[in-house]
Amino acid sequence: MKKIITAFTVFASLAFATAVAQYNPIPQQGLSAFASSNYNGAPPGKALDLTPGNGLDGAGLLDNEYTHMWVTGTEEQPWFYVDLGENYNLAAIKLWNYNQSGWLDRGIRVVDIRVAPDGAFPGVAGAFPFFDVSDGWTHVVNHDFDSPRPDGINGLAACPLLEFSAVRARWVAFNIYSTWAGNSFGDLTGIGKLQFFSMDRVLEVRGEPGNHGVPSPGYGARPEINPGTFSPRP
Repeated sequence: MKKIITAFTVFASLAFATAVAQYNPIPQQGLSAFASSNYNGAPPGKALDLTPGNGLDGAGLLDNEYTHMWVTGTEEQPWFYVDLGENYNLAAIKLWNYNQSGWLDRGIRVVDIRVAPDGAFPGVAGAFPFFDVSDGWTHVVNHDFDSPRPDGINGLAACPLLEFSAVRARWVAFNIYSTWAGNSFGDLTGIGKLQFFSMDRVLEVRGEPGNHGVPSPGYGARPEINPGTFSPRP
């Protein structure tokens, strides 16, 4: 008997090992940054500027010029938050640590990251912390993000991608608990660059019996980062 191979048969065969998932970079031009303070020439918005030549090269490596980063004035318990402009299913954050040559202790070491959806007012400068869970904030990283120490070279790679279960968010807050100088904030504190990724749709195509290659949401798929991350949008 002659076997007829249809397009569906091919799809179903491939379905056993096919995963479709992707992180999508959130457009940088829709973001705004706010901070407890900033040093002259290094406002919070500098941490969101990923345009090649403004701190990052075409390969996504960070230089060591402080005016391309955010850094505080002298203060204790600094904070930093970002308005994504609208709600996203936030699933990952990429961070380049503060990388000014000779001042590496200013880079963050332990940070509490919280998010909130549209409608949750992020607060104003005042008592620390003010990004309270009772006000609609959700912890995505709680004190345990020990980012690798920067080295001050002109060409620093980002820290390992910080991934978490996708959560609806417009506001992203960073309560900074320690720098590489320790828990005492006698000096300044800074962040090199930040990038945010959404995961609006996660599909894995399964080929288990009776499923016939039907897409199934969120079934253990590990996302890939969308290429072209560091190219500014027109």
